[in-house]
Amino acid sequence: MFRLLASHYMEVSFSPDGVVTFDDAGVVGADALGGLPTPKWRGNLSADYARGQWGLYSQLVYIGGGELINDLTAEDINDNSVSSQIMFNMGFRYNIPFSGRNLQLFVGIDNVFDQDPPIAPLDFISNWSTNPYVYNVIGRNYFGGIRFDF
Repeated sequence: MFRLLASHYMEVSFSPDGVVTFDDAGVVGADALGGLPTPKWRGNLSADYARGQWGLYSQLVYIGGGELINDLTAEDINDNSVSSQIMFNMGFRYNIPFSGRNLQLFVGIDNVFDQDPPIAPLDFISNWSTNPYVYNVIGRNYFGGIRFDF
């Protein structure tokens, strides 16, 4: 089974003073004016394969880039652009019939290739090198567990 989900923000407007309106769609840094960081594009392509009791799941996650801050000009910063991030996740599962119910063992890896997030500092004072509210800052991580139908 394949599934593709994508979202596109056309506009994310706000007015901090009630007079001037700013559009934060495509702004992925911490907005100096108090808006919410919102990439214009996000996407998720997943594939799930099952054969017998075994299953394999893979997923590509796309988080679009954009501008660092929407109120900066060329006099403020040389490059106001932030690149996108693509991650690959995968998982395995094994179903065990158990007293008429299903017991499932699963393991997986998120961010298999350990992709670093793009540089998008929250501000130029703190030590945050990217925006953790938008991009994956954890890196590669492993998980596992058991599911049981009641």
